[in-house]
Amino acid sequence: MSTRCLICKELPDGKVRGICCHHDGSLRGVGRMLLDCYADEKKIDALLDLGAISSLGKTPDRADGTEAFQRDMGRSAEGNRAFVREAGREVETGGDIEYVYLWRGDGWYCAVLHDGNESYEWLPNIVGTKL
Repeated sequence: MSTRCLICKELPDGKVRGICCHHDGSLRGVGRMLLDCYADEKKIDALLDLGAISSLGKTPDRADGTEAFQRDMGRSAEGNRAFVREAGREVETGGDIEYVYLWRGDGWYCAVLHDGNESYEWLPNIVGTKL
């Protein structure tokens, strides 16, 4: 079973740019990887430029474990591009997203949707308590 998540970045205009990650979107997986390896905005932008991913590695490179649907699996860009949405509308209705990770410039935040909580909390505070 996959744990899907969104990896997003808040834009200067208040909108959110993001991608879907299909596997290991939990706090122990993607959450920990984002905290440990994605504190540089250029690196975050490079990740989002890939569009939807199957798995997240230490860098956006395939050799480091990031597998992108378009780049690495030959899937079409349709439905796999990064999205831009209004803040608060990151998750579309009917999705099976369990976590939403949001870079706000000062660090990572997370909404744990399967707990029924759609508000963002500072990710370093919740990684230790939910593992």
